[in-house]
Amino acid sequence: MTWINKQITSLPQNVQSISLLFDKVIFIPKRLLITLFFFFATEISNITFVIMNYKMIKIKYFIKSIA
Repeated sequence: MTWINKQITSLPQNVQSISLLFDKVIFIPKRLLITLFFFFATEISNITFVIMNYKMIKIKYFIKSIA
């Protein structure tokens, strides 16, 4: 019985430490994900911008070749 009582009294501490661990584990990827998301968002917008510019240049040349 004393062993069970010990386990019960030490349980809140374990739960607390586990939840803290989870907070840390979840906290880091969340920040990482946000950073990655912003990085990729800017990268994708840059790429689409480049593609759009490329298409515009192609259209300009196409119009020039027709005219």
